[in-house]
Amino acid sequence: MDATVIKLVIMLTTALIVTLGLIGVEFWTHAVRPGATISKSVVAVVVLGLLVSII
Repeated sequence: MDATVIKLVIMLTTALIVTLGLIGVEFWTHAVRPGATISKSVVAVVVLGLLVSII
């Protein structure tokens, strides 16, 4: 793999972990708001799709 692709994979993996962590914190603190959780879930799905398409 090219160095640029490796950097993209690292950035996307980090973004996915952070997004899933934020969703987990919402559930853990019982501060779930449907709009915020749905938007974070959409971001997680898009980031996962980008990660899969790069790999």
